[in-house]
Order: sequence, then structure tokens, then C-alpha cells
Amino acid sequence: MTDTVEDRTDAVPRLGVRERKAHATRRRLLASALDLMAREGTDAVTVRVVADHSDIATGTFYNYFPSAEALIEAVIDLEIGTMGRRLDALSNGIDDPADELSAALRHLVRASITDPTWGWLLVRLGSESEWVATLLGARLARTVERGATTGRFIVKDVPTATAMTLGALVAATRVFLDAGRALGEAESSFVENQLRALGITPAEAERIANRRLPELPIIADQGAMSIVRIIAL
Repeated sequence: MTDTVEDRTDAVPRLGVRERKAHATRRRLLASALDLMAREGTDAVTVRVVADHSDIATGTFYNYFPSAEALIEAVIDLEIGTMGRRLDALSNGIDDPADELSAALRHLVRASITDPTWGWLLVRLGSESEWVATLLGARLARTVERGATTGRFIVKDVPTATAMTLGALVAATRVFLDAGRALGEAESSFVENQLRALGITPAEAERIANRRLPELPIIADQGAMSIVRIIAL
């Protein structure tokens, strides 16, 4: 799912041996941190632990990141941030706020189920995380605001409605991952419920949640294939 990469693979072949090794080490650090964050949360990411997981000396870590916090932020931007930017690109071609929200939520559910590492990262960060609120919540809020302004959604308080939607996404993701829910059922039922909560009738919510899902656009900072993702898996 999240086939993102900070250092584009098409640039690596033009680098020398030393530079390629540096890129590989950076990716190992990112992959190790991602794995720890998905399994145990951000508190598990320390310089010593990540260095051990990446098979490098602790001092070498600081050649790539100034702190564990900087590494955590880099991972979150690669994984959650890139997804948010792809959802932004997707929304540019959708006129109906209900269709826009449906597509965004379906892709988020799909990402969580098809890529459990990404899903558990979202769960560990939680809906109240500043990172999640900024990188995903703000985007959902714009859609909810547009729906409320146009009368498509019945919403009195956009921030509360957005928080409820984001909280439901994180909670449902945990349920889906724990229970091993099938993608189609989980995706459509969750989105139907969220649309109904915003005032869409049950019949229309069902239709919208089961329409053909537009593909997520490929964006410039996404890269061709995430070596970070390959290592993490």
C-alpha cells in the first residue's frame, strides 16, 4: 500500500558506492523505526534500540538523524504524511463531498487491512496524536466543512464531527486488524456508518460506499517503490 520513499530509487544508481551505502543505512534506520512504532508505539524508538536493530553503531545513528524524535517524524511523514498528500490529490477530481469522504475513508481502511504495518502504525499513534490530526484529520475536516457548507452533510460542529470520524477510523482499524476482517465487508460497512452519521440516508450511504473506488494518484514525493517498505516487510 504505502509504497513511499524519501530518497527516490531512480536517483540512487547515479551515486557512488559510499553514497549508496549511506542511503541503504538511512533506509534501514527508517525501516527499523517503522517496525518498532507499529508493534510497540513511538516510546519504543530510542537511538540505542534502533541502532541495534539496524546493525550499526550508536554513534553512526547521528550521521543520519539528530535524535530519535527526528527519526520518528521522518517515518510518520513517509507513511501517514504521504497518504494524506495522495488523498489531497485524489480529492481534486471529486465534486461531491460525500463521494470525496467515502473515497478517502475507503482508501484508509484498505491501506490498514492490506498493509497491517501501516494499520498498526495508525492505531499506535491514535486519533488524538498531533501528527494524525495534522496529516489526516485536517484533510478530513476540509471535506466535512465543505459538506456542511453546501448542505450535503447535516453537521452543526465540524471539529467534533471530524474528531468522531477520525476516532472511529482508528478504533475500527484496530478491530479489523485484531479480527482479520475481510477487506470488502470492512471497507463498505465502515464507510456506510460514517456517511449515515453525517446525515446521508441509509440507502444513499450504501450506494456511495460501494461505488467504484478511484485509484490513489501517484505523487511526486512518493517514489517508484519503497525500499523502506521492502525492508520493513
